[in-house]
Amino acid sequence: MSPLFGIHIPKTAGTSLRIALDQSIPKQVRYIYRSPPGMHYQRFIEVNKNNLDEQTVVYGHYSYGIHEPLGYQPRYFTVLRNPIHQALSLYRHEYRVKQSVYNEQMTSYTIAGFFQDPPAMIFNNPITRLLAGQLNQRETGQWYLEFEADLDELLEKAVQHLLSSFVFVGFTETIRKDIHRLEKITGTKITINAHNVDPSPIPIDTLSEEDYSAILQSTVFDRKLIQQFKSTL
Repeated sequence: MSPLFGIHIPKTAGTSLRIALDQSIPKQVRYIYRSPPGMHYQRFIEVNKNNLDEQTVVYGHYSYGIHEPLGYQPRYFTVLRNPIHQALSLYRHEYRVKQSVYNEQMTSYTIAGFFQDPPAMIFNNPITRLLAGQLNQRETGQWYLEFEADLDELLEKAVQHLLSSFVFVGFTETIRKDIHRLEKITGTKITINAHNVDPSPIPIDTLSEEDYSAILQSTVFDRKLIQQFKSTL
């Protein structure tokens, strides 16, 4: 059996899940992040090609498809979130966290301007792009596209991948309930606590019409993706 590949979509309780996995199965988890405890995406493939077992959990910032260069069958899990909340939370993260990759650019943006002309495609339908296999992160932390494709095609790929290759899909809004299904797959107790939470989130109902409209436009396909996936449950 293949290892378990966990895609950490930014701002979906992924840091909370990473810490929970590290506490529950520390010897089994290997990370793909641009900084410790992780290893860069390309370096991880070089080191671990055909060198993992079914007990291994590979977790981090990468997109669907890593199983192929590593030499395994697809066996994935992830956590999804309301795309509007995810988008606004990721914007806030880049704005408030000095170590974030795009932080220095943030002061030049309004909320609407940011989503209308983002510095990277991680801020435009990121859930669809990651689950379709289009987005990955450089060693510098910047996000880039592995290939060009229109969003209709990416949506079709992402839905297909979710339905055929994911053994667990949870939701941020119900993660403490959903995690029991992942516990059955990993064979261990996983206790989720909140980490990396925005202390001053922007309430959706305080956004201007222009800001809200820009966020809606930048999440059209992510919202379609979750709607289509939920219809199959």
